[in-house]
Amino acid sequence: MGCATESRAVSGSVTLTAYSAATSLDGTLDVTFSTGSAKGTFHAVYCAAGNEL
Repeated sequence: MGCATESRAVSGSVTLTAYSAATSLDGTLDVTFSTGSAKGTFHAVYCAAGNEL
C-alpha cells in the first residue's frame, strides 16, 4: 500500500447532502487542482479507528 498524499484545491466546492452521526455522510464535489479535477458524489462510512491525514 502506498503513502497517502494531500493536495489543496485551487477552486471548487464540496457540499454535504446527508449526515448521520457516527454512521455516514453523503455529498457532492466539484473541485479543481493544479494537476486536474474531481467531480461527482461520495458516500463516506464512519470508522472509529480512522486517522486524519
